[in-house]
Amino acid sequence: TGRSVMVKTDRKGDKIYVDGDYVGETPYETPLSFGNHTIKVMRNGVGVPKTINISENSFNGQELVFEFGKMITIVTDELGDEIMVDGSVVGNSPVRIDLPFGSHTIHAQRDNNKYADKTIVVLKEGGETSHTLVLHSESASDFVKRGVNFVTLDFAYSPAPQTSFGATFGSVKTLGWFVTAASNFNFDAMKYSDVADANGLVDGSYYYDYTGESCSTRISAMVGVLVKLGCPLYLKVGAGYGCRMKSWYTTDGKIVKIDNDSFSGIDATAGLLLNLKGFTISLDAVTTSFKTIEAKVCLGYCWKMK
Repeated sequence: TGRSVMVKTDRKGDKIYVDGDYVGETPYETPLSFGNHTIKVMRNGVGVPKTINISENSFNGQELVFEFGKMITIVTDELGDEIMVDGSVVGNSPVRIDLPFGSHTIHAQRDNNKYADKTIVVLKEGGETSHTLVLHSESASDFVKRGVNFVTLDFAYSPAPQTSFGATFGSVKTLGWFVTAASNFNFDAMKYSDVADANGLVDGSYYYDYTGESCSTRISAMVGVLVKLGCPLYLKVGAGYGCRMKSWYTTDGKIVKIDNDSFSGIDATAGLLLNLKGFTISLDAVTTSFKTIEAKVCLGYCWKMK
């Protein structure tokens, strides 16, 4: 009434389904009745099906071998180009690699100036076994489409007046992140020995003999997210800690903080970032505890993700 078939793969433990019903794991010998049957072997969520016909003259005691991949050759128009498959470096052109069935993305790179991308499907039966990529120079939109890292030097100005300098580092594709820090690198204002109001009075009554000179300290450290608005423009939003402190010098060498003009707490920022090929510019607004405002310009360099 049927024939016995041995189902095998290149390893043990792959799950076998006959006509939709689970029967065991490879290697496995199963009796099948005469007629058509669909046998599917599953591995890590990937299934390889085959339809076979059992007759009096076929498959008795024979092996039915299932494959989960194919040997593929990848070449470019110049020897030595770096080849990546699904985001991982696999070697330099030409490359011969065993790929599992399914869809794969091939990327070729040459000297960070030329590249090529190709999506291939490794077929279960038949299909191409050799793929050739011709590298070309990439446009600015191609450059940022695949995601970039960037670093900038920052300049900030507030109407206090006060200036500060810093740096930002981040990474972005459709979504991304950044970290930024800035300071005016003058910390004298934090060394105060007393606190006065806007008129220089301490506790509303005591008045120091001031020299007329002042000092200020600015510190800011934030992290944030980047959201792609449209290639290559991104929205930039972040928060962290910041302080802006102003102090006056006294004739006897003391430093008095002016409480009405000193703020610390949450630093928040919002702005727009533009990533071009090799160049990044950002225009931001920054506030400390929503009591001050400063404008920040960030200029720097961007490069492709690996």
